[in-house]
Amino acid sequence: MAGRTSVAERVAAAQRASVESLAAYAGDSSPAVRRAVAARPDASGDVLRALIADRDLATRAAVAGNPGVPEDVLITLLTDRHWRVRLTAARNPAATPAARRAMCAAADPNVRLVLAQQPGLPAEIGAALARDEFVTVREALAACTDSPAVVAALLADPDGRIRGAAGINSLVTVPQLQALRHDTHRQARLAVVWANHRRAEVPVDDLLALARDRSFDVRYWLANLAGATREVYEILAHDRDEMVSTTARLWLLPPDDPRSKAGHRTGYPDPARLGEPTPFVAATPDELMRLLPGT
Repeated sequence: MAGRTSVAERVAAAQRASVESLAAYAGDSSPAVRRAVAARPDASGDVLRALIADRDLATRAAVAGNPGVPEDVLITLLTDRHWRVRLTAARNPAATPAARRAMCAAADPNVRLVLAQQPGLPAEIGAALARDEFVTVREALAACTDSPAVVAALLADPDGRIRGAAGINSLVTVPQLQALRHDTHRQARLAVVWANHRRAEVPVDDLLALARDRSFDVRYWLANLAGATREVYEILAHDRDEMVSTTARLWLLPPDDPRSKAGHRTGYPDPARLGEPTPFVAATPDELMRLLPGT
């Protein structure tokens, strides 16, 4: 196929060649030409099968990402010797249920991690990933799953980090958040603060309890994030930690105070709940101090 033509010419020819003639280009001496064939969504299964053992990494990756790749070829590439090929195969949007089951059983935890972040997983795959031995897989599943049953299972995970990740899933219910508020792990309780910030409408009594939480992280983010009530910020304004108390006081500045605009951004999610501007989360303690009355 090489003859006297240049690689660029052969690549162009492979890109416009008929499906029937692709097999000849698949055996070309140039990896660039073979990659062009591997990327053709109309390439036959036999042509793509001939390329799954190609010595060129990019060629195998092109086969793995081809939306027309046959199921058996995709499953084979999930065990490729290079992680790039394996993960490209795991991300293939045309993966069949059988291919997804193979991903779920893959020895490479990163393949399972990619799978865990995909929507619409069958119930049995979601349940299996919820029991995965790797924390990162379960954590990704907790954040991305669109299954209420999987969320419920992960809220009962023995690892508090997983319970916390499940707590910020958009499917979590207010009763589930109320249960998390009593969790022994700070990350699980912190999830309640973030969920409330995202308009989950956590009951005020639970927010008042979190304002007195033993964890600095929980109180700090409750003071920084919009969504609580004035009573919550008043408690936090007297927090023993200066960073928490200083930030909380910003919510209590009179709306007509000219300093209340400095270092703030508007857009409180529920003005009826407080109606004050939202402080910059990234503000430094010195910046916050300059906003307080009398400083």
